[in-house]
Amino acid sequence: MEHKKTNNIQKKLFKLYFKKDETGDGINIKKVVDSTWKYHLKWEEFYNILKEYSPEIDCFSNVEKIELIDFNDNNYLIIKVYHWTYLCLDLKKQQIINFEDGLLPFNEKFFIDNFDEEKVNRPESFYYSIDFLKEGVPKLVEFISKNKNLFFTNRYFTYRIEEDQFITFLKFSILNGNFSLYFGNKYLPDEGNQFYINKNFDIIKTINSNINLNKLKRMCLKIKSIMIPLDIIPNFLLEEIRYNELNNRSNSYSYINLESY
Repeated sequence: MEHKKTNNIQKKLFKLYFKKDETGDGINIKKVVDSTWKYHLKWEEFYNILKEYSPEIDCFSNVEKIELIDFNDNNYLIIKVYHWTYLCLDLKKQQIINFEDGLLPFNEKFFIDNFDEEKVNRPESFYYSIDFLKEGVPKLVEFISKNKNLFFTNRYFTYRIEEDQFITFLKFSILNGNFSLYFGNKYLPDEGNQFYINKNFDIIKTINSNINLNKLKRMCLKIKSIMIPLDIIPNFLLEEIRYNELNNRSNSYSYINLESY
């Protein structure tokens, strides 16, 4: 009985995505996912540069946060890999910063404010700077200069719909190029059903779900027609989508003209 009740709530929530597109003010989810996948590939390129030139970063490393920060009239790329463990690049001097003299040019408050670190006694004993080969610095700087959008936005964005105490959301990952679909009680988030879906709209993982495979496939087919509101999509992704639409129209028009001869 409880399972049937959960399924009915999920169906009701799922239908809300299709009521929302009646205004026509949105972008089809397929275009959104294609765009996030493109930037996922950029993130892969970024990680490959890090792995190539740092002996301390490998496929098991989990970069927690990346920031471009203006500090004391200078620009820095700072990558937090683990607690108190960082790769810091001075963009003006194009040099890697090593914490050899305390945390200079930073201080403990800087990392607490910007990277959610905890205050500790003798921070110089906790903080660690990751090595990065000097010959890799120009390549890293060039990549950052060409792909600043990656560092100026959250790596995730979410389309949420609520009804009474229930909630559903689509959460898109620019980092991984996929997305997840959630249904549940907004006051009991850990008990909801969640589906992880790849760029081809195939289910790759489920949490708390007893839905059979055929139903999941039908749901994924329906997901393809969901429209994502414009104000949900990060501006740089929206510009990318609009640019691709214009290019496609231009190519289509050129093809039609050629066919007319």
